[in-house]
Amino acid sequence: MADLTRAELIAELRTIVHGVADQAAAMLEADADVRVERDRLRDALQLIASGEDAPDLEVEGDARSGLHCGVEDRDLRDRYDGADFGYTVGAEKTLEWARNEANAALKGEA
Repeated sequence: MADLTRAELIAELRTIVHGVADQAAAMLEADADVRVERDRLRDALQLIASGEDAPDLEVEGDARSGLHCGVEDRDLRDRYDGADFGYTVGAEKTLEWARNEANAALKGEA
């Protein structure tokens, strides 16, 4: 460095400063992108958690007309088999609803 002229030293320092400034700008831009994505995901999760679009179930009516999951169609007479099948179908429908809501919210359709 002792061999550098004053002009060369200033030019070298400018290059370093510009490089640091470019890195800082890139980091700020990435941070802004992360914040936008975080907010989008938070909104999607809040929509799912609210359950506003969850399927409405009229328990009393459903109990009278069947479970709507195919237990009757499969002629499951063992109550444990029926309960297991009904639970499995209910869990699958719930996951399907949650996935659909998440996808809609993430796409901004909600």
